[in-house]
Amino acid sequence: MAFSWSAEPGAVHPQGIVLANPCLDMLAAMPVDIPGMEWLMNLFINQIDYRQKASAITCPVFILTGNDDTIAPDGTAVEGFNEIGNALTRVLYRFNTDSYGSPSLRGDHMACISDDGWMPSWMMTLFGGDGEVDAVDYRYYWAALDAALNDEHEVIFNMGKWSDGRPVNAVQVLGKSL
Repeated sequence: MAFSWSAEPGAVHPQGIVLANPCLDMLAAMPVDIPGMEWLMNLFINQIDYRQKASAITCPVFILTGNDDTIAPDGTAVEGFNEIGNALTRVLYRFNTDSYGSPSLRGDHMACISDDGWMPSWMMTLFGGDGEVDAVDYRYYWAALDAALNDEHEVIFNMGKWSDGRPVNAVQVLGKSL
């Protein structure tokens, strides 16, 4: 949606956009391997031509991805980053899963959500991750949102340390245009 918003006639243009694990293929997480399911999904789900619409984005953009995202992998984020070439600034970041401590900090598709507990963890895992609120939320996703709200054009991430003092995996910059 964020890729197409600015291109809509009469749309209010955002002052900044933060994209968390953007999935540019609306069928990516759908169970299309079930006979007849692809036809059913195509009936109810409209693909958005984000390539054509992304050029209308002119505000600063942060794109956040995780290395273990199987629904919207790094390549999807890179593709999106490349399509928003008219943005005032754009930065593409990646958090890499850190399994050093317990519980591990995951860079999967559900890392950016906050599960309210109604769905069992095993079922959340089927959808790409568990959605637990953890340091990745506070120090990666919410830090980027805070930076955007403060009209900053880059994010300085402090991922913290494990209980024994070892630093949590640093956030990588996969692309930058300032």
